[in-house]
Amino acid sequence: MIPIQNIYYLLCYAWNRLKEGETLRVSQLEKNEVSLLFAKVLTEGVSQLLKKGLDRGYCEHFEEVQMIRGKIKFGATLKRNFFKQPRVFCEYDELSHNVLHNMIIKSTIKNIMHCEGITDEVNNELKNVYFKLHYVDEIKLTKNLFRRINLHRNNHFYDFLLKVCELIFDNLLLEKGDGSKKFKDFIQDETIMRSIFEEFIRNFYKKHLPLYKVGRTNINWRFDVLTDESRPVLPQMQTDITLESKYKKIIIEAKYYKEALGVNYNKKKLNSSNLYQLFSYLINQENQNDLICNNCEGILLYPTVHSNYNYQYKFIGHKISVMTINLNQSWKQIENDLLTLVN
Repeated sequence: MIPIQNIYYLLCYAWNRLKEGETLRVSQLEKNEVSLLFAKVLTEGVSQLLKKGLDRGYCEHFEEVQMIRGKIKFGATLKRNFFKQPRVFCEYDELSHNVLHNMIIKSTIKNIMHCEGITDEVNNELKNVYFKLHYVDEIKLTKNLFRRINLHRNNHFYDFLLKVCELIFDNLLLEKGDGSKKFKDFIQDETIMRSIFEEFIRNFYKKHLPLYKVGRTNINWRFDVLTDESRPVLPQMQTDITLESKYKKIIIEAKYYKEALGVNYNKKKLNSSNLYQLFSYLINQENQNDLICNNCEGILLYPTVHSNYNYQYKFIGHKISVMTINLNQSWKQIENDLLTLVN
């Protein structure tokens, strides 16, 4: 099992929000529960927002007033026959905390209250920050609302908490019967975790290896294309992570499986499709005029929580490693292992 604190750091790196993540105290969680982790992140995060001052924005208001304010809504005023009275319908903008990102955070806090796995103490902390947002409205959350959020430089500190809110929305389930809620175990979802693991590895090396250019790279096929219609149908080759310095180039394919080794005739075997993919990248990126490309190294990297392995091969100058990183250890040791892996 991956410790809950390590899941938190995986998310911080994957979302490229390590600085914000380090300000929240989640290292002392008593239970290895995802719901408890998210609840603690929300309470700590909102408390910091309140100290800093919640973001405000101009919100549109529409009401009947005695004094003209903003734009007169003539249709509504005539319909209600207000011109015979000292009142008109007006539309105006007012600076308010009742903006979409605040409403999403408050509504998420309400949804997660009394969720399975959350202790009474943390539930009380959720209630405390919830009532401090009394001037913010609740809304019914939908996936589309998260796409409508428009952050800018002055309120970008909201990004981390809103990503947590979206992950909660995607994984919060209603239980039958009493209506209690619980989290879907997204850690067991290989599709979700594959993306998180890949982004984590890429952003980790961006932060810790300043002498390397780190990113994804496109690789062209070394085929001779014989007809015009043959080129467009070739699939794109794009690496998960490429590390490149003046003297060294490493292609890392980050794969997330519950079991990295398959079983064939009761014998453990490497995943052949992953191996073919990495091998294809190494061969096709070769360049006769570039010594670094010709000596490029490839790594297949898998997470594990128990057995570790490190298999080494070489073909036409290319070193190929199939390795694991143990996520069931201290975060400091994870960092050391990842740095050792490329050095």
